[in-house]
Amino acid sequence: GRPHVGVVSGSSLDRAMLTRPICARGTAAAAAAARYSRAGCHAAAPLLYARATSQRSRALSKAVIHSPVETDPAAVHPPFANYAHATSVPPASVFLCTSGQLGIAPDGSVPASAEAQAAIAFQNIGAILAASGAGLQHVVRLNAYVSGREHLPGYMRARDEALRGLPKTASTLMVVSGFARPEFVVEIEALAAVSSSAAASAASSA
Repeated sequence: GRPHVGVVSGSSLDRAMLTRPICARGTAAAAAAARYSRAGCHAAAPLLYARATSQRSRALSKAVIHSPVETDPAAVHPPFANYAHATSVPPASVFLCTSGQLGIAPDGSVPASAEAQAAIAFQNIGAILAASGAGLQHVVRLNAYVSGREHLPGYMRARDEALRGLPKTASTLMVVSGFARPEFVVEIEALAAVSSSAAASAASSA
């Protein structure tokens, strides 16, 4: 199926050149996991996949490189909540772009509240970034959507909890008319950044 995360090289971002997702780069262990999965050995496939990504994860997990941009309150109104007007990353960073994530758990369950759905969406984002060796600590921008103003507080509580203690991100929060299925009330997409050297190290260890 379509990968949840894409990778953009900062040195070519202005040319909108997409590279192959880190998580899609072939490794012997990943190939073995695919063979086990096709053969029906579902219990072995996750273990092999974990082995395939462990070295890459270690290489990227410490590469928190972004910082919030401090703005002058006399020039621009301060943010309304716990986010930054902008975040800064060094040149030639590698960006990880997730698809929008809904509040659906791996078992297919969908809680009713916006806060619970947002918490699951952030867990999903964390898991997707982990598949590329990154994590929520690398998120530099969020785009979030809720289906009604009444869901804003619940989303913001979940966001603040998920990102507690981490550098502030740039953020956009929008109210929309709805989603593909009526039970969903929140959707979140993330842009994460890691250093190009860490990404190169992770790729070479894969």
